[in-house]
Amino acid sequence: MSYEGVFNSWYDNHLKRRDDENKRRLAEGKSHEGKLFLQKVWRPAFTQFDHLHPEYELDHPVIDGWNAATR
Repeated sequence: MSYEGVFNSWYDNHLKRRDDENKRRLAEGKSHEGKLFLQKVWRPAFTQFDHLHPEYELDHPVIDGWNAATR
């Protein structure tokens, strides 16, 4: 399968498993740089996207407050 096919399948799978707010943030965070990193670095090194998550969500009040204050 082509890189685009593998990427789209992986990305769509993660979008389907998200609730509305997380889905919106994930869709907004999709970047050309991120796709390029996956294509040029990650896939050649690991050959697949298994166990790779497009973002790491922190659900902690102190960390969430810190993130909001730094934006």
